[in-house]
Amino acid sequence: MRAGQGGDLCSSGHERPHCRQGWLLLTLMRARAVLQVGVGVWITRESTLGFGRLGSAVYHRP
Repeated sequence: MRAGQGGDLCSSGHERPHCRQGWLLLTLMRARAVLQVGVGVWITRESTLGFGRLGSAVYHRP
């Protein structure tokens, strides 16, 4: 991480716990947003396919 991208803001994260909490909160929010987008894309894709893959996997077992 370069200093220009917020690295200098939390350079002493061990001495300032509130800075580390802010970083953790930001990471959790970012992860939750990514998860929501991923789940939304998966649901949209599955509903668009009409669960065809799931049905074919169930009905065409070897």
